[in-house]
Amino acid sequence: RTARIGGKGQSILFLLSKETAFLELLHRRGAALRALDLARVLRKAFPESDSMKRSRFTSAFVRDRGLGAASELLETQQRIEKLVETDPRLLIRAREGYHSHVKAYSTHCKAHRKYMQRQDLHLGHLATAFGLREAPSSIGS
Repeated sequence: RTARIGGKGQSILFLLSKETAFLELLHRRGAALRALDLARVLRKAFPESDSMKRSRFTSAFVRDRGLGAASELLETQQRIEKLVETDPRLLIRAREGYHSHVKAYSTHCKAHRKYMQRQDLHLGHLATAFGLREAPSSIGS
């Protein structure tokens, strides 16, 4: 939640490609929408070092899109996962967040269900987003 009823707020919304029609609904309801360029966000968050730009191990695909900081991004993800894994309170919170997120997909109001369908979620990727290394099937309730 970004704001209370009648209040204003900001958020970042990550959508699956199948869910982009949801943006039309938000726009009709008065939401001010602005797309973010992922490559630009990553370049700003993880500025490339000169050695990364020149490295023969950095693929042309990555270099041409300014995503040479992929190793820094991976390292950050691994640090988050280790932090969650080693802190019992964070692990509980991550699991709760994961389960709440999956449940939210199942409990969308009828009007939103055509945009957000539970079976479209990749549960492994979702677990990673919460800093969980475990496969969703092995995560307790």
